This record gives sequence, C-alpha cells and structure tokens, in this order.
Amino acid sequence: MSIKSKLVVLTSTVVASSIALTVYSLSAMSTFQLIMCSTGEQGFYYPEFICNAHLKQFRYNEQGANDLAEGGLDPILNLDSNMKYDIAQAFINNGLKVNAGNSYLPSPYNALTPLQLNVIAKNVNNLKFLLRNGASVESSLELVNTLILKDPDPDPVLIEIKQLLSQYTHFC
Repeated sequence: MSIKSKLVVLTSTVVASSIALTVYSLSAMSTFQLIMCSTGEQGFYYPEFICNAHLKQFRYNEQGANDLAEGGLDPILNLDSNMKYDIAQAFINNGLKVNAGNSYLPSPYNALTPLQLNVIAKNVNNLKFLLRNGASVESSLELVNTLILKDPDPDPVLIEIKQLLSQYTHFC
C-alpha cells in the first residue's frame, strides 16, 4: 500500500472516529444541555449547528418534551438566544405544558407558572409568546394588579402587561 493510500485510510479513520465520538457525546447530553449547546450558551465545544441538528433530529419529540417537564418552559425562555422561541415552540408542539412550573426554582417560585414568573420579571416578549400559546391568564392578572396596587407610582411596563393580559381574558 502506498503512502498516499495509507494517508487516505488514516484520514478517513480519524474523521469517522470524530463523527462517532461527537454523536455519542451529543446523545449523552440532557435535552436542556443540548438546547444550550444549540444556542451557543454555556461554552460547549461543539458548533451550534451540529447541536441544533441533533436536537431537531432526535429530541424534538414527546420524549424530549418529557425530559424538560420538571423545568418547564422557564429555563428555555430565560436563554439569551433569539432561537429560544423556536425551540420552546417545538417542545410545546410535542407536549411540553405551557403552564407547568419550574420545579428547580426554590419555594415559593416553583409554584408559579411561566406567565407569572415573566410578569414578575416584566418580560413582555416572553409574555406575548406564552399568551399566544394558551397560557392561563387569570392568576397572572391578579398578580399584576397586586403589584400595581402596592406601588403608588407603578412601573409603566406593569401597566402595559396588565393591558396585554386583559386582552386574553374575560375577567378584566
């Protein structure tokens, strides 16, 4: 066998081994770790597009949604990436509950819905996403009313949130 042939075999072996190791490593990640990798958060060593392809191929399903059930949508919506809404939507479409709390948070926050948490955080973009996906409004509207009443000069964002929530309920 010529040196050129040996080099081709060696290169092919290295490439195949690298691909196999990458697939194995991605398969061993939790669904949330794979989400963070696909959004470029937390310093993973794999290119985002590889993680994203693996996520779409192997985790956008009912099992992937079940893997995220304990944390719910909250950890996804707290990512910095613009991809968070597409990722969250894919898992909602596969059964992740919009109103499920984040059991990883300390008490009493772990009993709050993602909508309530985003009222407290005053995150209007997340609120709009959750409302479009059928989040329960009533308790969040009560929460925003309480926050407004406690403050003699309420934050204008809270007023905006109240108006937004009011559009999605008949209890206004």
